[in-house]
Amino acid sequence: MAIPNRGGRYGSVSARAGSSKNLTMTRAGFLKTMGMGAAAVGAAAAGLVGTARAQYAGPVTLLPTGQYPADAQELNAAINGGPGPSGTVYAGGGTIILKATDAAGVPTPFNLGHGVFNPVLPVDGGRASIRVTVSADLAGEVLPDGRKTTLAGGMSPLNSSGPVSLSITDLAFDGPQLAAGTICHSSGFKALRIVIGDVIPIVPPGAPPTNPKVAVGFQVSSINVPLFFNPGPITGDISITDCDIDLSYTRAVGDNAIESDGLFIWMRPVYADNPSSLVVSGNTITNCTLYGLHLRLYPGASVRSLVSGNYVDAGRSDYAPGVSYNYAFLAQAAPGDFLDNTFMNAGSRLGTCAILFNTSGASFLRNNVVSVEAQRGAITLGGASNNNVVSENKVTGSANWAMGVSAAGANNVFVSNNIAQLGPYPGLIAPVNIYLSPTSHDNTLVGYSGEVFDPPSPSGAPKNNVLTGYSRKVGGAVSDAVAAAADALKEAYQLEG
Repeated sequence: MAIPNRGGRYGSVSARAGSSKNLTMTRAGFLKTMGMGAAAVGAAAAGLVGTARAQYAGPVTLLPTGQYPADAQELNAAINGGPGPSGTVYAGGGTIILKATDAAGVPTPFNLGHGVFNPVLPVDGGRASIRVTVSADLAGEVLPDGRKTTLAGGMSPLNSSGPVSLSITDLAFDGPQLAAGTICHSSGFKALRIVIGDVIPIVPPGAPPTNPKVAVGFQVSSINVPLFFNPGPITGDISITDCDIDLSYTRAVGDNAIESDGLFIWMRPVYADNPSSLVVSGNTITNCTLYGLHLRLYPGASVRSLVSGNYVDAGRSDYAPGVSYNYAFLAQAAPGDFLDNTFMNAGSRLGTCAILFNTSGASFLRNNVVSVEAQRGAITLGGASNNNVVSENKVTGSANWAMGVSAAGANNVFVSNNIAQLGPYPGLIAPVNIYLSPTSHDNTLVGYSGEVFDPPSPSGAPKNNVLTGYSRKVGGAVSDAVAAAADALKEAYQLEG
């Protein structure tokens, strides 16, 4: 299926509700199973692995042929160095210009394979997965009608697998399996004006056939998946801007659930990942079933993230009816500035539209949060989230609460948020405007009107939550339902690990 011409900066976006997650396999379980059969897979993929070279060359211009494996092998040679099927010997690295048309001027994709990626088959029997082992800038072409250079097929076709930098600009990924690419070891990564569509989900190897299929737009994480690459530290500048990621995929009749993330960014302490900067800005992410934008750091990472001007719609109920939860935005242990975004979550799911979990020192400002029948809250500070500022956000839709602090969150400030248009989750008379857990303390809330559920501490210690412009409510059917919802949210995170 061809990538559509969306028109304008992002084109029209249809906001749909719904989502899923099956807790029978956590992401940790997925990563574990993906490591199985690494030796066999590595041998099969050897034909697409280049030798790292320090020399920069170029710019080099590549024209697609629409043929597999020729296109994949030529691209691999241009990136990593060596001879391509055309007979050209490439030095590797540098600027590589990927044309949108073939030698006859006809719009043609680079064919990276649409078969079955199987470790016991020859590489040319399935899908290409190219390991980028040399610093390179891949620049696509934009035709007058808006179509871009297209990389069609492949299995996570571009993967940074060394202390190298990778830049990709004006490229479209059409129908990759699992993800458009993975950055698992890098000294810098930039994605600018990238279009990702029709990512084909897969059941993780070794998992039962009933396990949810997994699909990701793009992932930046030092995950250990020998199927494609060898992980290592992620450093340098990370920038993902003005991209369009649409995870629409038609479920086959009888197909199992699909667990999909738009952007999955996970810095891990095992490799001391610590980028110099981390910017996610101006992207459109739609039709996710689990996380729209998943940002996970760790306490030792010093980077402060900037997430601004994104439109994130994590809502596809038809992909996994009746199961689990989803989040439009999750920042876990990730201090940063989260500004001027639109976050929309799926309907009738466990979860919350936007959540900062174990995150301290963040600013969550001027965001438009649309909560579609969220069984939990619209905005939640979960776990040990302290010293955050939540201000000038607009909350609409329906949920159990507009804003909340769960667990032992402390010293957070909520001021000048517009929550008047939030309706109740179906079955409730009215939502609680603010939820403060029994163990939260020293939080400050400044508003114009509304109701706060602020039960006493189980230890009897003073909570010192300061409320201005709100009335405090303890007990009652609505607040009891809110407390039960918060407990369920905490349990869900414990299950996920």
